[in-house]
Amino acid sequence: MRLLFTALACLISVSLFGQGACNNQTSITYHGYEYEIVEIGDQCWFAENLRAENYRNGEEIFNLQSDEDWSSTPSGAQCAFGNFESAVDENGRLYNGYAVLDDRRLCPMQWHVPSEEDFESLELFSGVPSEEIWEYGFRGTTQGAGQKLKSQAGWCLSLIHI
Repeated sequence: MRLLFTALACLISVSLFGQGACNNQTSITYHGYEYEIVEIGDQCWFAENLRAENYRNGEEIFNLQSDEDWSSTPSGAQCAFGNFESAVDENGRLYNGYAVLDDRRLCPMQWHVPSEEDFESLELFSGVPSEEIWEYGFRGTTQGAGQKLKSQAGWCLSLIHI
């Protein structure tokens, strides 16, 4: 079985002590990297892609660099985009599906890899009509949802903390 790989961000969707999903924080340190975080609706997201080389428990995630290794490995793996370590700071790391689903977890404690439901909440908050949420392909294009998500402008500032 071959699982696709992806760059990813982590998410927490719990309001802590009534202070919002990000608990009034703007960043978090995890495995030696500092990540900016952003509150969108009732969710707190990493504002950048994950760069971790280890699972939450500290165990190493295998670094696989060849296409052959990626297509044949039966376990969690990660690599830098194009195998250029210099790209990690800007683009994060790529993880295969085995790493994403591993019980040792990729994200920090209290955080998780976003689920389909998490993305649906994000889409609804960004203006995608509920009747489009179940559609395949591009959705939310007429509402400018993608533009809102890649920009610090166009948001209701009382609902998002940047």
